[in-house]
Amino acid sequence: MRSGTQVLDLRPPEADHAAGGRGGSLESYSSELQHIALPTVAAQVFFAVMGQQVHGSRSEETLAVLDDVAHALSNIVDIYAPESETAFKALSALQLLGGQFERGAMVFRTKDGTELTRLTVQRGDMKLAISVLKAAKARFRRGP
Repeated sequence: MRSGTQVLDLRPPEADHAAGGRGGSLESYSSELQHIALPTVAAQVFFAVMGQQVHGSRSEETLAVLDDVAHALSNIVDIYAPESETAFKALSALQLLGGQFERGAMVFRTKDGTELTRLTVQRGDMKLAISVLKAAKARFRRGP
């Protein structure tokens, strides 16, 4: 979740082990934390929200739509950049402010021109973002 915001837990109460619920398996919990490439997430979110796949070509319009989806995602959930070969760090609000996603969400260019690549979103956050964007009736389109 975005740092400094309230956590919205959409899980049913019985899913919480700490509260005495049945919960799920450790494997299902850890899969929610799995990092997925941002361009893949943007395409999956687009499909889930719009009900259609992004065009298979890497046209300017397709790349721009994926950039728009990534921007919307960054307002709902954390976007991560690799900190090392095995660790990821969430982009800060300051990094996101004034920056932009480029090349179909493959790159984030900060305000100072720094390019961040290999961006990811956690699987559980992708599911949350889909729910939020559907509830908000979000639409992603670019004119010719």
